[in-house]
Amino acid sequence: MEDCLRLRGRRAPDNYGYSYHGDYNQHVLCGSAVSSGQEPIKHTTRPITTSSTVIGLKFNGGTIVMSDTGVCYGNMLRFKSCERFCQVGDRTVVAASGEYSDFQYLTRDLKEMDTRDWVQEDGCSREPSSIAAYLGRTFYGQRSRLDPYWNQMIMAGWQKTSNEPYLGYIDLYGTTFPEDYIASGFGSYLAIPLLRKEYRPDMTEDEAKALLQKCFMALFYRDCTGLSTVQYAVATSAGIRLSDVSTLTHKWDYKLWLTPTSQLPVSASSW
Repeated sequence: MEDCLRLRGRRAPDNYGYSYHGDYNQHVLCGSAVSSGQEPIKHTTRPITTSSTVIGLKFNGGTIVMSDTGVCYGNMLRFKSCERFCQVGDRTVVAASGEYSDFQYLTRDLKEMDTRDWVQEDGCSREPSSIAAYLGRTFYGQRSRLDPYWNQMIMAGWQKTSNEPYLGYIDLYGTTFPEDYIASGFGSYLAIPLLRKEYRPDMTEDEAKALLQKCFMALFYRDCTGLSTVQYAVATSAGIRLSDVSTLTHKWDYKLWLTPTSQLPVSASSW
């Protein structure tokens, strides 16, 4: 068991749905057959099932985070109804881009941490900034083992001690910082300019939601892994509110797009 944990850098394998039997010298390690003297096969630095952009911003009275519901297999949009949010406690929600299986593992880890806090029955709960610091150290530890969690995490919540909204970012290197608006994945290229132009700290929740929808419309048109179905979570002093999945209104029947190339003023090939 110790060899299994040391080599994988993960929790005990029974957390993944199977039990550990035998030892390394018997060609069995974490449920996978390997030949004696070989390292186990790792795919962490070659993500397979990945998710795209998450965008979050603060508004007057809370924080809102939005993501689409797509998960890709390579560049193929394979799964179209995956929830990418994890609520931790009463005042924190986490959303992730990147390798979806790593996010599933981290979700389980955060839920276990939340359960341990609840069992104490001492009336204390972790602040969003504390959970962000925990994730940052966890990511940095895995990165130092050259076996990183391939995710970008955006955390939203309400700081009870300071009575203010919190929005934080954690990447696969363990970099952690708070910000007024954050985008991950392809959104860090396309959405950030829109946020810089239109974001205001005194925005209402409806204005913040409309701005995020505008960003995801731009991503849906330009990102091959983007999807028009989105979901958002809102964190306020009253707690966490997770929305139902909704579909963005989009338009593809522009006249220029429907005109054959041969009928355009310039029909020469761009190649």
